[in-house]
Amino acid sequence: TTTGDVHYYTLPLIDLRSESEYEAGHFLGAVSIPLDRLSEEAMQLPETRFFVVYDATGATGATAALNLIAAGFPLATFLDGGLAGWTRVYGTQYLFPAPSSTDYGEPETAAAGPSLHRDQLYHTYFYVLVDVRSAEAFANGHLIGATNIPYDDFDIDDLDRWLGDLPNDVAIAVYDETGSQSDEAARALIAAGYTKARSLLGGLVEWSRVYGNELIWTDKP
Repeated sequence: TTTGDVHYYTLPLIDLRSESEYEAGHFLGAVSIPLDRLSEEAMQLPETRFFVVYDATGATGATAALNLIAAGFPLATFLDGGLAGWTRVYGTQYLFPAPSSTDYGEPETAAAGPSLHRDQLYHTYFYVLVDVRSAEAFANGHLIGATNIPYDDFDIDDLDRWLGDLPNDVAIAVYDETGSQSDEAARALIAAGYTKARSLLGGLVEWSRVYGNELIWTDKP
């Protein structure tokens, strides 16, 4: 797949809950920015890209998105109903790790605000991003929402350890520095039934040439 495709379809997801709630189960590809740290850590968010914030019920998502818009992120939006609304329709699909409980409370629908409906989240706008570089290279910067599976640890029979129970028709983009190792990993995924798995042409070198540091994320701002 091309850098243009990944750039267009990558959907940054921001989990506003506490770090412990995030670790107990979050949307695959989401990054954790607790609500009380959102204003100070917002500098890593894309200023000119559509992205989604979410919480447990939707109670704080609308306000957070509106505050981000006022702070210079015009395409910020929120997931209506939060995780509570999602799990009532889709169960634990795309949650990783699978939470032991989905008692998130009653989903709330905001009266106004830039909301994103549940069926748009993964079924319209999403790539599962897999970074097969070393853990050290990943920590120094990676595409936002990517899961690090170092190439030496990549085992198609152990995929759920890293990504959970993925549906076979999900779009997957695998990348490394130049595309050399990601090609083989993508072929293994396709052979295993993930027919929409692709390798990122040119890897992060090509991404940086075209987009610079856009959508590049580090875990410690």
